[in-house]
Amino acid sequence: MRLLSELKAHGDTLATGAQDITISAAAVSWTDSKGQSQSAAANTVIVAKGAESDLSLAEDLKAAGFKVYSVGDANGVGYIEGAMRGAAKAVKEIAGG
Repeated sequence: MRLLSELKAHGDTLATGAQDITISAAAVSWTDSKGQSQSAAANTVIVAKGAESDLSLAEDLKAAGFKVYSVGDANGVGYIEGAMRGAAKAVKEIAGG
């Protein structure tokens, strides 16, 4: 994703798959995806646990006979532009255009 490459370009440490995260006043420690202990000096830490799409409610509503429009990250996590296009398409369909 764009954000990840921007963070890397600024020299930020990215630790995907980190477990057992400990944050202190000056550093962050974690266990990496290979089970190795890691640590980095830090004055700011961002912990992102990820996102997943979930269409279960939409499918239930469709099965009950409702017309359903799923937009944005409900269809899969992506860029805001895709969410905006999906929403615009849904609005046009709802408006009959």
